[in-house]
Amino acid sequence: MNYKSSLIGMGLSVVLLISGCQSLDTAPVVEESASNCYFSGAPALVEGACLLPTWVTFGLQAQSGDEQWREEKLTEYSGNDTRSQLVRAVVLSWDTPSHWKEASAIYHAEMNDAPLMLQPLLRQWLNELEARRDLADTHQRGDRQRQQIKELQEKNAQLSKKLEALTAIEESMNARRNNP
Repeated sequence: MNYKSSLIGMGLSVVLLISGCQSLDTAPVVEESASNCYFSGAPALVEGACLLPTWVTFGLQAQSGDEQWREEKLTEYSGNDTRSQLVRAVVLSWDTPSHWKEASAIYHAEMNDAPLMLQPLLRQWLNELEARRDLADTHQRGDRQRQQIKELQEKNAQLSKKLEALTAIEESMNARRNNP
């Protein structure tokens, strides 16, 4: 899948955009770099230079994590606080398609409670998730339509056989009438 490279590109774009905006700020800035950020576990919701890099890293972990990793994170972050819910949304958005609706609902419910600096990244992830959901729905509709076509073709074949049998009966009856 090309989702990983897409996600990496989007994450880097957001980081570069925000870091560029920070350089326009005239207030003194405490120098922090992404190289000083701690990238293990679920990221925090604390404003600062590490906010976006840690969430992007966690998003990549969720994308590449296996089922066991996802289950561990969902169990570990089962709370109702904003951080736990956003962690769940990220994890569920990279789980099976049956979990995508729940992930979308969580993003919608928790997005506005996230730090302003994080919201564009969360919106991007939500938009990407919705695109995958739409694509999956399109495939499912196509599968259902193909199944319906197959069923109609089978029904048509059965009706054709019945029509041929009825035609043969009618021809036999007409032949008896004409030949007493």
